[in-house]
Amino acid sequence: MNTRTGLWIDQSRAVIVTLNGVLEHVRSVSSGVAGQPRRGSDTPMRARFDAHHIPADSTRGRAHASELRAYFDRVLTALPGAGSLLLMGPGHAKTELRKHLQAVGWAGRVVGMEPADKMSDRQVAAVVREYFHLREPRGVSYRPWYTSASASRMSSSSFR
Repeated sequence: MNTRTGLWIDQSRAVIVTLNGVLEHVRSVSSGVAGQPRRGSDTPMRARFDAHHIPADSTRGRAHASELRAYFDRVLTALPGAGSLLLMGPGHAKTELRKHLQAVGWAGRVVGMEPADKMSDRQVAAVVREYFHLREPRGVSYRPWYTSASASRMSSSSFR
């Protein structure tokens, strides 16, 4: 498969860059997942603040993990049938996604994992283009539509 895909992922959004020959497609998926589950006062005002009146930390952690799995599933449905997949991101979301890919059976498509800071969509596309361009087979070389001999004939004929 000729499709190469780069995926920058964070817990708040994912940017998917698809390269297929000379075509490039960039799309974004928003997560809607809160950052980290925090222990706050979910109780109404003037109510008791006892341990049995607020949800346990393990319950919050399970709910957060469930939201992340749903987000990863949305990202996987947005991915094309990627032949090779590059994972990038600033935090642990890329490693969690890789575990999710192993569970789904897509682990063989991951060709690399790169740490990457916050980037715009254009910056992600540039990194993906550079990553896959450096790993192309060297047997394919660029051939211009003209040769140096035809270029000299074109320039000499235009001066007559």
